[in-house]
Amino acid sequence: MGVPEPPKPKRRPSLQFKSPLLQGANTLPEDLEPSPLAASLRLRVARPTTLHPAALPESNSEPRIASGVSSAIPATSSTMVATRPSQMAARALSGARSKGINFTTVLESIERIYGADASKRVRDETPGELGQALRYGGLVVGGWYPMEWYQDLWQSVAAVLAIDEAAARVIGHGSAEIGVHKVYRMFSRLASPAMLLKVAASAFNGYYDTGKLHVRAEGRTCLVAEWSGCTGFNSLIWHDTLGGAGYFVESTGVTGVKLTLVGGGGDQDWMSAEARWR
Repeated sequence: MGVPEPPKPKRRPSLQFKSPLLQGANTLPEDLEPSPLAASLRLRVARPTTLHPAALPESNSEPRIASGVSSAIPATSSTMVATRPSQMAARALSGARSKGINFTTVLESIERIYGADASKRVRDETPGELGQALRYGGLVVGGWYPMEWYQDLWQSVAAVLAIDEAAARVIGHGSAEIGVHKVYRMFSRLASPAMLLKVAASAFNGYYDTGKLHVRAEGRTCLVAEWSGCTGFNSLIWHDTLGGAGYFVESTGVTGVKLTLVGGGGDQDWMSAEARWR
């Protein structure tokens, strides 16, 4: 009769790190995707889960649109009125889409400029499916939403805060600053305005699935940029976009930046703008 083999020692389970920052430096978890601008610098951010608006609770009453709150920039004749829910339902969608980060950074920019109460009022008083998504968490950074929803957001901002195109440009400037990764800001200091705007152009369709951005001309102290084929853009969205472009130019360290809308804009699907600096 042979001698029985001694029992094998139990292996202690290895410690598993769930954070992607603690995993192998040369591997990327499957739940990561590149952000639009960071992709140009090979950066990564977590992929959010998109919730469909149909899963949101329905509102039993039509939200009230306030007459507005005081703001640093006075209202002008260009102030827009928010679309009512019945009008939203009747519209045919263009098929163009805007990414969720555009919505979230606009609201955060409003909070920085006008205060938390102003941002909350925009959420509370935005009607229709967009209003439900804003209030109940159905809109996420990485999701794609109808361009008409982005129009509705700006219409509500205009109605609640009594803003004009100049204020939309300021909000857009803040949105771009919020949405750009800090590593990207470090890179911007090493680039010229034209170079940085070209990098932004390559990432444009990471924010909208419609249109293109091109730098048409550049000089030592100026450049001309043109956006084309941008379905669903309106005057407020164009000035939001122009403010964002101004941030990219300024982030390179140049001073005295002046932006001029040369052509297009309004309800057209293209815009040409000139930037000059010292």
